[in-house]
Amino acid sequence: EESAVQTVLFLFWIVLFSLPLIFLGFRIHRGFRLTGRVDLPRGELRRKILLALAGVAFYLAFDYGLSVWADLLWFRDLHYENRFWTELLAKWGLFFAGFATMAAFLLVNVWIAAKASAIPVEKEGARRRLAIRLGIAAALLVSLVAGATVMNGWEEFLLYLHQSHFGIPDPVFGRDISFYVFTVPILGFARSLLFFSVVLSAAITWPIYFNAYRSAGSAASRWAAKVDPAVPDVETIRFRWVTHASSLGVLLVAVLVLHTLLSRWNILFSTRGAVFGAGWTDINVDLRLGYPAFFGVTAISAALFLMSAFSRSHEGTRKKALAGIATLVLGGILVLGVIPALVQ
Repeated sequence: EESAVQTVLFLFWIVLFSLPLIFLGFRIHRGFRLTGRVDLPRGELRRKILLALAGVAFYLAFDYGLSVWADLLWFRDLHYENRFWTELLAKWGLFFAGFATMAAFLLVNVWIAAKASAIPVEKEGARRRLAIRLGIAAALLVSLVAGATVMNGWEEFLLYLHQSHFGIPDPVFGRDISFYVFTVPILGFARSLLFFSVVLSAAITWPIYFNAYRSAGSAASRWAAKVDPAVPDVETIRFRWVTHASSLGVLLVAVLVLHTLLSRWNILFSTRGAVFGAGWTDINVDLRLGYPAFFGVTAISAALFLMSAFSRSHEGTRKKALAGIATLVLGGILVLGVIPALVQ
């Protein structure tokens, strides 16, 4: 019942702060019926959207503040106030760390894409500015989600900071069991954060480059490129796009190396064989042949991506980037998928 009441109050609050926006929509619709055209007051629309978002944010902050206050009173009554502050500070410290890390990485990539896709034609520049603004908004939104995700790992983070050795080595790598309890989960968080940083950077910068690529093909942009050699043409935009993607490819390979290290350690929890744990195939094929071979594949792929990123030839950049992708995908499938499956 309490949850239902909170939901009703939240919906009521949203409707209350959205009323100016709703009335504006009715006014625009009425004007369209009378004149046959849409008269969109952008400044007023922006203000009303910000008012609605501010109302939602205020309600969420107020509701969270009440929850935190209630928890503080409860822990204080039990004489465990230090425990309350430890958890709260760890959560918000991780949130801001995750948000700042993701936002910095994504915004730097948006800035690089914006600098590489400058179009001087006024009409094309307006579309470019819109794509950049949407990229910045998407980067900040994704960073908030990343911060909230990292925030949920506060318990693993505190366990890592206050870990102690168990004094029992594992039978394969000889590492203390505490390594798998305290350190591996943190490395898993880091791998996920780095992976999504790279993938989302490519996804967020793609519309900026695509818009520039399309704009560079317009008649006005082609004429400007002929008059001024500094104006990028279609081939130049494509070259910069692939170069940026190749740089992200190098970082993706580094993430895959970390993922491979984690996979090596996780063979202790393998479920491939008849019993739980590392089996014959895990030890003799994956560990001794598959993972070392995949490290070689990642080295070759990283070298191809680096050559693509620093290549001065448009054709060479594309070919080396495609070769890096093909090497990584086909090599990974072969040495970590097909061969162990056949042996098993």
